[in-house]
Parts: sequence; structure tokens; C-alpha cells
Amino acid sequence: MPHPLSAFVRLLLRAYPRHLRQREADVLEAACLECLARERRRLGRVGAAYACGRLIADTLAAAILLRADERRRRRVARTHVPPSAPKEIPMTRLWQDVRYAARRLQRAPVFSLAVIATLALTIGATTAVFTVVNAVLLRALPYRDPGRLVLLQEGFPQMMFGFSPPDYVAFEARAGFFDSIAAYRNREYELSGVEPPERVTVTRASATLFDTLGVRPAVGRAFTREDDEAGRPVAVLSDALWARTFGRDPAAIGRSILLDRQPYTIAGVMPRGFTFPQRGPILNNVPADVYVPIAFTAAERRGFGSMYNNSVVARLKAGVTPAQADADTRALVRSNARELYPADLSGLAEAIVASALPLTEEVTGRSRTLLWVALAAIGFVLLIACADIASLMLARAMGRERELAVRSALGAGRGRLIRQLLAESSVLAVAGSTLGLALAVWLSRALVALAPPTLPRLHENGLDGRILLFTAALTAVTALLCGILPALELSRPRGEALKEGARVSSGQRERRIFGALVAAQLAIAVVLLVGGGLLLRSFSKLMAVDPGFRAERVLTLATSLPAQAYRDAASVRGFYARLVDDVSQVPGVSAVGASTELPLDVRERRG
Repeated sequence: MPHPLSAFVRLLLRAYPRHLRQREADVLEAACLECLARERRRLGRVGAAYACGRLIADTLAAAILLRADERRRRRVARTHVPPSAPKEIPMTRLWQDVRYAARRLQRAPVFSLAVIATLALTIGATTAVFTVVNAVLLRALPYRDPGRLVLLQEGFPQMMFGFSPPDYVAFEARAGFFDSIAAYRNREYELSGVEPPERVTVTRASATLFDTLGVRPAVGRAFTREDDEAGRPVAVLSDALWARTFGRDPAAIGRSILLDRQPYTIAGVMPRGFTFPQRGPILNNVPADVYVPIAFTAAERRGFGSMYNNSVVARLKAGVTPAQADADTRALVRSNARELYPADLSGLAEAIVASALPLTEEVTGRSRTLLWVALAAIGFVLLIACADIASLMLARAMGRERELAVRSALGAGRGRLIRQLLAESSVLAVAGSTLGLALAVWLSRALVALAPPTLPRLHENGLDGRILLFTAALTAVTALLCGILPALELSRPRGEALKEGARVSSGQRERRIFGALVAAQLAIAVVLLVGGGLLLRSFSKLMAVDPGFRAERVLTLATSLPAQAYRDAASVRGFYARLVDDVSQVPGVSAVGASTELPLDVRERRG
């Protein structure tokens, strides 16, 4: 049955804070009742009364102190935010990983220098080849909206060449699907009246050429349609010729120069970097030093079936696709030929065809496969280097097995360990790519010097934002390829490495990884060797072909004569007869000959 004083004790305990009563009520009640019972047994009713008084006094005093402490804690909790552990900034952790990786690499200088040198060579070579690919294939042609420019050709199904003057005149008058159209052709001229005189490439062009390309002279003016129709002797210089002949003097505008000993007035100068024609097309593919009006003569305008040496460039109207322009060009050329060609050329009129292809494709299309194959080949070499470096890093990292096991036991997660290991490959890749970028500048210049002159747009080779972005991406990929396998393998849980006396050794899994890396290197190397072997075999067979003549100890030179000084065939034959006779008198010359073409020489118009 309940104790007679239980109600009294419970009422007294209500002075304590609620959370204390809820947690300790039974214990406190039992303790108070035990105290009252003990004093009653010892002193009787007097002891019971004394115990009740003392219990009331002590309980009230303790309750006051407890409630005061409770209010103080609440007040402090409202006004004070307890300090939290400082958050670790990601960039700080990354910087710590990089510093630690750099210190470890400093303790292995031979390994570090070998890896950095390997990456510098491979990344530098890859970037150098990409620099050429970027200049030739990826950069837009230096004209306004080059995607709307097309190159027109006439010819036969198996052989395409240029337009004849009467074909061009008729086509220009009826081609309503182009915004503008221009004809041009190249020829070498003797430039005199300046110091030093030289032979230059001159492009005779329609007055609409610069409007079609969307480029205006930087100094002076272009020649006009009136200049073209009247055959006025005006000239527009390239920036390169202006620089080397006149030192970029603006006063050169209005001065006269002699082209094939005929005076031409300088009307303007094209902007720096402007190049036309571009190398790449079959016909008229040598960048010009001087531009003059094409000025078709009356005889040229009547020359149906001849003089197919005029290239034609056109700008598409808005909304017209290259495919539509190609179909319309074919139809219009065929219609003009049937309507305008003389009766004795009716067979030619029925056989002639035409095409309209994007100018970019005509300039770069013949070089595209070669350059992409070269970039792929050097990329395979980089992959071999990455596999080799990954093997070295994995072998080196095996010695850190116990260190990484300790880090994992102390709480480092697998992601933290992978990041630390990747930091080492990243430091090596950044150092290698920095040196490789400097090496790429020199290698790209060497490639330009060694490349054949027919490769287009090599003069535009140079560093730009795309190349820097490519190098940065190559650095990231290289760091990942070199470091991801060691990082994944060494970050696996390895509790046995913490055992006393445990030895660090490569197991079956590591041996499989090494084997896979070696197999990958071997497979890529075999692909490169087979490709290189086939190339050498083809080159060897080509060099073994008997051309029918002996080229050893044979020198050649090319020359052309100014038309104004050599107006007829007799004067031309007389010049070459004297030239052959004079050259035959030179000591050491055993034989001399003259020809319009050299053996195996492929003329532009042949395709």
C-alpha cells in the first residue's frame, strides 16, 4: 500500500524543474521516504518532524538553485552560437594535394624528369600537328561569310577545269541565283620600276572579285567595273608586296609600277592577312602579289571552245544552298553551250558539264584526309606514352600501399585517396604540356617549312585560343589516362597492409593490369608500324618506277617573257635559242634543252 507521506513528498518534489522530475521522480521520492523512515526509527516522532523540516528546507534551496541554472542555460543558448568546426574549402584541399604531390615528385627527380620529358615530346608533337590542322581545316577562310562562297568549274565528267571567257560572260549575265560572281586567272609578270625588280604572281580578276569575297582594300580603292571594261592599267597590291617594296608607305598610292614593262597605277592595297587565290584548287592556286582587271579582249570574248583557264568564284544568294546552286549551274552552262556555241562545236556543247562546290571544300578537301590521318597517328603515339607512364606510376605507387592503408584507416575516403593520386599525374601532365606547348611552336614552324607548297593556308599557322583550349583538354585527358588506373587500384581497401610484418608485393590483379597496359601499347604500336610499313612500301615502289629519263644531275628553271617585248612567235623562238646557246657555254654544262613542260609535270588544268 502507498506510504502515508508519499503524497507529501510528491508535492514537495514539484519544486524541482519539470525535466528533472520526469527523469528522476521515482528515485527522488524513494530517497526522501527512506530518509524520513530512518529518522523516525532513530528518534521517533521528534526525528520524523526534524527530517520533514530539513527535507523541506533542502528541497526548496536545491530547487531554487536548479531553476536559476536552468534559466541561465536558456539565456546563454539564446545569445551564444557554439563554434562549429571550420569548413574545409575545396580549393584549399586541392592546393594541399598539389603541394604534397610536388614534394613527392621532387624526391624522385629521375622518374619525374623522364615522365615530363616524355609528355613534353608527345604533347608538343600532337599540338604541333593540331596547329597545322587548325590553320588548314578548322579556321574559316578569311572572307566575309565564307560558307556562301562557291567555286564554279566547267569541263568533262572525268576532267574539270575553268571557264572560257565567252562562257563566263554569258553565265554572269544569266546567273540570277548568285549575289555576285567574279572570274580570275593567275599569271607571272616581271615587276620593275621598283627596287629590287622581281617576278610576281598577278591575278587578273573581274572588278566584282573583292565584293564577292567581301573584303575591301585597307588603303586606297579597288578597281571598278569601268576600269575592267575599259582595260585601264590599275593595280591593287597585296600587303606583303607593299611592305617589302614600299615599306608600307601610304604615298605609294598613285605611283606607277611596271608589269611586263607596261605601266600600272597603284590604286589600293589589300589588308594584312588577305590571301587570294588560295592553294588547294586545281586551277589558279597561287596567292597573288598584285591584282589587275581581267579586261577580256574582243578575241577572248569570241573564243568559244578555248582558253578554259579562268576560275570563277560566286557568292550564293540568301536561302540558296550549294546543292541548288550546283544543279542550277549545270543546267545554265549546258543551256548556254547549246545556244551560243558555233555549229562546228556542237559536240563539245553536248559534252560539257559544270559544277558549283563550296570554296572551303575546294581549298581544303584534298588535304583533309592527310591531316586527320597525321593527327590520329601522333595521337596513337601519345596513347602509347600514356600507357607506359601509367605502368610506371602504378609500379611506383605500389610502394605506397601501407601509407594509403594508414590514411584509409584514419578516415580518408576512397575519393580522397583517388584525388591525391590523380594530383601527381596532373602535376606531371601540366609540367609536360607547358614544355610541350613551347616545343609545339618550334615544331609547327618546322612542319610548315617541310610541308609541300601545295598545302593550303600554311601561312595562317599560329597559336590561338582554339589551340590553347586543345592543349588544356589534352593535358586533362593525359593526366586522367596516366593516373586513373594507379588511383583506382591503390585506393581499394587494403587492410592486410597494416598487419605487422606484411610485405608489399604486386598480386594477380596488379599483374593483370600491367599485362593489359603492355597489350594496349603493343596493339597501338603494331597499327602504327603496319601503317608506316605500307607507306614506305608504296613510296619504295613509286621510286622504283622507271620514268623513262635520268633525273640525276639535271637542273631546271622556269621563265616567262613580257608580252609587250615579245609580240610574235619569231621573237620568242629567238630568245630561247639565244638562251640555250648561252647556257650551253657555261662551264660544266654538258647538254641544254627547252620545253613548254617538264616530264611528269602536272599542269594545273589537267586535274
